[in-house]
Amino acid sequence: MQRFIFALLLSLPLAPLGFAASSTPAAEPTRHCFNGYAYNEDGSTLLYTEHHEQHLERGQPIQWEVSYRAVNADVMGAKPGEIIARKQFDFSNNPTVPVYTLELLGKGYKEGIRHDEKGWRMFKRASKNAETETESFNYKPPMAADSGFDPFVKNNFKALLAGDTVKFDFAAAGSLTTVGLRAFKVADTQFNGEPAVKFKAELSSLFRFVIDVAIEMTYHPESKKLLQYQGVSNMHNAEGNTFPVIIKYLDKVPAAAKTSQTPQGCSER
Repeated sequence: MQRFIFALLLSLPLAPLGFAASSTPAAEPTRHCFNGYAYNEDGSTLLYTEHHEQHLERGQPIQWEVSYRAVNADVMGAKPGEIIARKQFDFSNNPTVPVYTLELLGKGYKEGIRHDEKGWRMFKRASKNAETETESFNYKPPMAADSGFDPFVKNNFKALLAGDTVKFDFAAAGSLTTVGLRAFKVADTQFNGEPAVKFKAELSSLFRFVIDVAIEMTYHPESKKLLQYQGVSNMHNAEGNTFPVIIKYLDKVPAAAKTSQTPQGCSER
């Protein structure tokens, strides 16, 4: 159960997502690229970086690719600059429950969500030689999965800012299960000297008697840009375990990240 919420990371400064039907021609796809910097729990040591490349239509992500590069060799078990994982999303059919695949390259771990004529399925492979496990689930909104949590928050931004508690189901491929979550505002705060608002997502009160797992996400209150994620990572350390991180989505490259060779801006395609 502890892994279920780790993937609620990764986002970009977008307007709220709606995916409303429109009779107008589809807008020409555009690209948006940005980086995240993952620190240890107290924020003192940079562990790895994330490079995000998104294809947008009408300001909404349709295709989304993420590459993860090691920075701290002792924790990550990989030399600085080595790509340790890749993730690919397809949001074209659903704005909050994407089809996706996450693969940890050195370990052979893989997870994701598939959707076809047979319905929705989660899958997970623990290692290269392990069997792939699958579990079907019913899509019933409100629901989110993996990075679809960010557009879900943006869709409910006004209610969260007003102090409402928003309940929803979360499809957790890493645990092959769906769980009930609730999201709510924690506080108005600051991030790098600018106004910010912090939201929290946690298990329902019933489940919190068994295990208390939660994440906190900090946004700019006007642009809705995700500034920081705090919770469990979807990466594995050198021992093969997930671990708590603080991921900062910064416009300026931290000095410690220069050894990671993380791209700046979009790649040439």
